[in-house]
Amino acid sequence: MNPFSIAANGAWVLSSLPEALAFRRGLIRVAEEQERILLGILRSNAQTSFGRAHGFASIHTVREYQDRIPVRTYDDLADEMRRVEAGEANVLTTAPIDHFEPTSGSSGASAVLDAQEYPQDRHARQRCSCWACSAPQTEQGCGCM
Repeated sequence: MNPFSIAANGAWVLSSLPEALAFRRGLIRVAEEQERILLGILRSNAQTSFGRAHGFASIHTVREYQDRIPVRTYDDLADEMRRVEAGEANVLTTAPIDHFEPTSGSSGASAVLDAQEYPQDRHARQRCSCWACSAPQTEQGCGCM
């Protein structure tokens, strides 16, 4: 392997270390980490139409969320999705909507979902970072999963 490749890989591993450590810390207290993530999503979207209608700003626990926000189907959110598709901002999320993607419709009719970067994308990067940092230590390179 050439020295440049070794240096580049080393830099990538070092840059991955903070997210890898955060991911590992999350594995120790899973319920608390999931609640922290959920509450962060609610805070970020408290000023959306949906968030205001459901009192996101006043939800402080997973149990409160479960009690207040009923499980919905895509059809239940069709009106909100039409508003988003028409270009209205802050309906379901404060994040900008990049584009829409149709789903395969495997559990019913095809649905159109907004495609943007969600907080869980950051967690996917954490898993990749965790893999990068553990690869030299394990046979399969996935010691933290």
